[in-house]
Amino acid sequence: MMDILENYKIEVEISKDEMSAFVKIIPIREGAELKADDILKALKNSGVVYGVDIDAVERIVREKKYNTNFLVAKGKEPVAGRDGEIRFYFELKKELKPKITEDGRVDFRDLGYITNVLKGQLIAEKIMPTKGIPGYTVKGKLLPAKDGKEPKLIVGKNVVSSEDKTKFYSLIDGSPSFQDHKISVYPVMEIRDDIGPKTGNVEFIGSIKIYGNVVGGYRVKAQGDIEIEGYVESAEVISEGKVLIRGGVKGGNKGVVKAKSDVSVKFVENGFIEAGGNIYINEYAMHSVLIAGENIKFSGKKGLLVGGRASAHKEIFANIIGSHMATPTELEVGVNPFLNIKLQEIVTNIKNAEFELAKVERAILLFETMKKANKLSQENYITLEKLYNTRASLKENLNELYKEKEKLEEELKNITEARITAKEVVYPGVAVKIGNAVYRVRDTIERAIFLNREGSIVVERII
Repeated sequence: MMDILENYKIEVEISKDEMSAFVKIIPIREGAELKADDILKALKNSGVVYGVDIDAVERIVREKKYNTNFLVAKGKEPVAGRDGEIRFYFELKKELKPKITEDGRVDFRDLGYITNVLKGQLIAEKIMPTKGIPGYTVKGKLLPAKDGKEPKLIVGKNVVSSEDKTKFYSLIDGSPSFQDHKISVYPVMEIRDDIGPKTGNVEFIGSIKIYGNVVGGYRVKAQGDIEIEGYVESAEVISEGKVLIRGGVKGGNKGVVKAKSDVSVKFVENGFIEAGGNIYINEYAMHSVLIAGENIKFSGKKGLLVGGRASAHKEIFANIIGSHMATPTELEVGVNPFLNIKLQEIVTNIKNAEFELAKVERAILLFETMKKANKLSQENYITLEKLYNTRASLKENLNELYKEKEKLEEELKNITEARITAKEVVYPGVAVKIGNAVYRVRDTIERAIFLNREGSIVVERII
C-alpha cells in the first residue's frame, strides 16, 4: 500500500505471513521535511498495529534513508507450552547388570534386584505443563499457541495421591512398579523352597523371591519383579517387571522366561527368553531364542552366543558368536522385534474382521432382496437394522486396523543405528540381519562390528 503526501510517497510492504512490515520512502520534492508521524500514519492505514519499532521509524527520518525497504515492524511468534513430566523418587530403570570386580571377575551375586520403598514414602510427582504464549502478526492477528501436554499417570495398587493429584505416595512397604502409565507398589513374597510338586504353580500380585529352583512343568507369574536364586528348568517364568535368575536356564526346549522389563541370567541352554527391555547373560547362551526390545549383552569371561536365534532392537554384544563347527546362529537387530509380532497379530485381526464383514454383507444383501419383494417381516426389519449397525462397526474397526498396519509397516522400514559386536571372534554359520540387509559369515572374523550402511551390511574391526 502507498500513502502519497505532498513531498513524499510512503510505500508499506507486509510479508505474506504478516510477520514483518517494511517501509520505503520515495521523495517527490527535494529538501522537503518528513515526519515520523507520517510514517506511523501510513503504517496504521496499511493495518500495521503491532510490533512497530519507533526507533527504526525515527532513524529513517533522522538519517533520511530513502528509496530502500526498511524493517519497521515485527510480529511475535507463538511459544508452545512445555510438556509436563513425571519425576520418580525411586530408580525407575534399574539394570540387572553384574558388577565387575577390580581383578576383572564378574560378581553375579552383587546385583540390585528388587527396589524397595517404605509406607508413606513419596514415590512420584507430576510436574504440570505450562500454558502456551500466543503470538501476533503485525496486523494484530492473534496466533494461538499450543499448551503443553499433561503427562499420563494412573494410580495403581497401594498408591495414594495428594489432593491436587500431583504427588503420589506408597501405602505399604513394598516394591514400586511403573508399567503402561500406571504406578503401583507390590508386596514381596519369599519362597524358601523349589517351585515344584510341593508348591504347585505360583502367581502373585507383587514381587517374588525364590530361594530354590523352578522345576520343569511349573509356572511362576508375578505382577512385580521375580528373583530366583537357583535354576529354571523346562518351566515358565513370567513377570510384569524384571527377572533375575542367578543360576541359569536349562530349558530343554520348553523353558520360557518373559519380562516386560529386563531379564538377567547366568546362562541359558535350549530356552526362550523375551524381554521388553534388555537381556543380560553372564556366561553363555546355547541353542536358544532371545528376543529383546532394547539390547542383548553378554559379560564375563565366556560371553558366548552359539546356535538358535537372537533378536534385539539396538545391539547384540558378545565375546564369541557361533562356533568353529559352523553352528547355525541367526542374529537380527535394527527393528524392534515386538513390532513384527504386533504386525502379525494385526494382519490376523484384519483377516478375521474381513471374513465377518463379508458374512454380514451377504446377510444384508439377502434381507434387502426380500425387502424389495415386500417379503420382510417386522422381525426381519429389526434384524436388518442390527446388521447395518454391525457392518458400520466392523468397517470402523477395519479402518483402524488398516491405519495401524500401515503405521507399523512404516516403523519397520526405519532402521535404528543398530549393531552386532563380537568382541573376540565370530565364526562361519552365523547369519546377520540388520533391517532388510543380510550378511552370512563364511570365514572366521576376529573382533568384528556389523553395521548397516545405506542398505548394506559392513564389517568393521574393533581396534
